[in-house]
Parts: sequence; structure tokens; C-alpha cells
Amino acid sequence: MRIDLKILLGLAFTLLVFSVDRAEGQETHTRTVQLCAIDVTYSDFSAFIDRVRSFRVEANRDLTRRLAEQDKYLSERESLTVQSKTSKFTLARDFSKSIMHRGPEIADEVHYVFTADSGRFPISEIFLRFGDYSRTAEVSGTIRNQVEGLVLIIEQQIQKFGCPYGGAAARMVLYIALYLFAMVLVFLPIAASAASENTYFSRISRMEVAIAFWVGAAMLIISIFVMPWDQWLAGTSIRVTKATFLERYAPEVGLIGMIFGMLSVVIALRHGRRFYARDHK
Repeated sequence: MRIDLKILLGLAFTLLVFSVDRAEGQETHTRTVQLCAIDVTYSDFSAFIDRVRSFRVEANRDLTRRLAEQDKYLSERESLTVQSKTSKFTLARDFSKSIMHRGPEIADEVHYVFTADSGRFPISEIFLRFGDYSRTAEVSGTIRNQVEGLVLIIEQQIQKFGCPYGGAAARMVLYIALYLFAMVLVFLPIAASAASENTYFSRISRMEVAIAFWVGAAMLIISIFVMPWDQWLAGTSIRVTKATFLERYAPEVGLIGMIFGMLSVVIALRHGRRFYARDHK
């Protein structure tokens, strides 16, 4: 009987160790998604972080309660870093609106990190990275449905204040488009002049259009280097207050201004030619 009792105790201990190892070694599911460019206020971003935290707390509630009942220490780390080109602001746990408003006036990079006993919790890791070049969300946990659910919430929340275009890649495409358009404005009058009739009045008319086109091309080339495109088409922009109309639609306003500038050159040249002809009659 003693031998049988020892065998039973040994088997029980082995099963206990195996069950603990299995519980602690649960498969971890990780999901990473790319997010769109964002232009949002600190208040709205704080509400977004609160929504993410609420989902995570609810998903981990049962396991957190069981660990508390067993007097086990729960290791958690949570932080939020907001920074601009000139300043950096880091928060831990308290991400309220009043606290976040102490950050830079306009932040272009944000990192949110949460980790809790990686590999054990339904939601054990959350990494949110918002920058100019890329914006990603990475969620890890032991329950796939919870991980997928949180990722879906993050995508839906970001779409509310997301921008259709922005970031370094979008600006590069814009620079190429502006340069190609400028080249079209330079060479189009030359090609049109070679293909049309070579009369005195047509040459004057074509010269007016050509000058207007060349002025427009110069404006486009200069705008690539002078205009603050990194602010107008930022991949991440978190502000104290909402963007003004000009800040939100600066590229469109600039394009309209360039068109009016080209038209003003044509009108000025045409009126100048008329006044010159009238004075020399």
C-alpha cells in the first residue's frame, strides 16, 4: 500500500506540474495591421486609448481576478510617449485629457505600449506606433477572438479621424506628380507652337500662354522645396485644438492659388499688349 500511495502521489504531482506548464505555455496569437494617416486632437486620442484599455481590462478580467485570489503578483507595464521634432512627453497609466494636453502643441510621433505576463493573458501585449513613415498596431494574447476583436476596434476607431492621404510615401508621390506637371507646363507651349500656324498674332498669343505656363512650372518647382508639406501631409498629427480650414485644406488652396496666378499672368500680358497698341496708334 505504501508503494501504491507513493506512485499515486508521484502521478498526481506530475499531472499538476504538467497542467501548470501547459497553462503557462499557452499558444500566443499575434496580429499586426497597418493603419492610415491620422489628424486628431489630444481629447479624441485620449478617448481612443480609453476604448482600447477598456476592452483589454474586460478581456483580462477573469484571469486577473483568479490571480488576485491566489495572491499572485501581476506584472504590468503601460506607457504612452508623445513627441514632436523638439520635445518629448511620456505618461504612465494616467492618460486623461487634462494630462495629455501638456504634450507638444503638435505631435508627429506616438507610441503606446502595454505588456502583462506575456503568453498568459487573453490580451497580453499591445503596441501602437504612429509615425510619419508608418502606423501599426500589434496585439498579442492567448485567445484569438479577443485579439481579433481588439484589432477590429482599433481599426474602426482610427478610421474616424484618419486621413485619406499623408505620410512620407504620400509626399514623395506628390513631389513626383508636381515635378512631372511642371515639366508638362514647360514643354507643352513649345510643342504647341511647333504644331500650329506661324503667324504674328498667333505667336503673341502663344507667348502669353507660354509665359503663364512657365511661371506656373516655376511655382510648382519652388513649392516642392518651400511649402511645409511635412505639416500639411503628415503621417501623424496630434494637436491641442482642431486643425483650421487652411491647415486642413492647404494643398487644395495652394493649387487653386497657383491656377489663379497663371491666369493673372495671361490677363496682365493681354491687357499690357492692348494698352501698348492703343498708345502707339
